[in-house]
Amino acid sequence: GNDGSVKLWDARQKAQNRATSVIRGHKGGVTAFATRDARGGAVGSILTGDESGVVRAWDPKHAAAGPVALAHAHMGKVTAIAPLQRSDMTASAGKDCVIRVLRLDGERGGDISLCGHLSDITSLAVLQDDTKGREPIGSLVSGSDDGYIRVWSGGEVVNDVREPWRCVSNTRAHIGAVSCMTTDAGTAKRSSVLIFKSNESAKDAANKVLLSASVDHSFAS
Repeated sequence: GNDGSVKLWDARQKAQNRATSVIRGHKGGVTAFATRDARGGAVGSILTGDESGVVRAWDPKHAAAGPVALAHAHMGKVTAIAPLQRSDMTASAGKDCVIRVLRLDGERGGDISLCGHLSDITSLAVLQDDTKGREPIGSLVSGSDDGYIRVWSGGEVVNDVREPWRCVSNTRAHIGAVSCMTTDAGTAKRSSVLIFKSNESAKDAANKVLLSASVDHSFAS
């Protein structure tokens, strides 16, 4: 909420009893929120971003004790968060039109900054996460206020040299702001659909279709 709090709810309870705990500690309103599958050992299963540009990770069982990790990620508010599920790394976007791939180290979160959007970034998603250890490897997709969608790829090992993160696609998908995005794994290939082939083995490979929605009242794949 704009009051700087995050509430965790139990939807099985009656309305007056549903709020099970409240997370506080943000400066200004909470402007981004995401969850992570923490079963793989990643730190914090709740991720938040706020008006001051800080990304925080929380343990919902001990939320009152404060965040378990954070990074001062952006100049201006955080607009979107997309956690990499296989590590403690997290992608975030900010009002500064920059995407960060972060370590929640209490400082800036590392040196991976992705620039290219000419308008506010309004949505962010992970297309592929091949991260092992501390170095992020995979693909991200970001949408902006001007309707453009960019695909970012990084960390591939080519001839024993790890390539830096870079923009590999820039498409005008909507005439309004991209409000949300997700991927549909395993969908059969269709001629009119943009499909990203993962680098996984043939046995585990899946076709991933990017889905987006916009404030222009359109939905695209």
